[in-house]
Amino acid sequence: MVADLKQMFRHIWLHEKHRDYLRIIRRGSKDKPIKEYRLKPVTYGTGCATYQATKILKRVSDDSADTFPIAAAKIKEDFYIDDFMSGADSVEEASLIQKQVLAVMSQANFTRRNVRVTNARY
Repeated sequence: MVADLKQMFRHIWLHEKHRDYLRIIRRGSKDKPIKEYRLKPVTYGTGCATYQATKILKRVSDDSADTFPIAAAKIKEDFYIDDFMSGADSVEEASLIQKQVLAVMSQANFTRRNVRVTNARY
């Protein structure tokens, strides 16, 4: 099974004290005043973004370990940044993994897109 978290970085907000590190200074035209913006969400493409995303998934996994132990292990092992790729030995096991992972991601306010399940044996 394969899935992707929709706009993962936009759902991870920086702590207030760290927002000074991600600023945008912009002026619409030469006659307009300069405006300064402090970004709230993690910004894709910055050096720290992939670390922050990975750290958040580890935290989500740890927080859900008591309620959804199978999903917690799969989240830790089978995610690469916002992409999930996993498998199981039976349709029943795959269904349980899928339900638990989707429940945990939903509780963490992440939405999924492009969920695909295949029945391949190699």
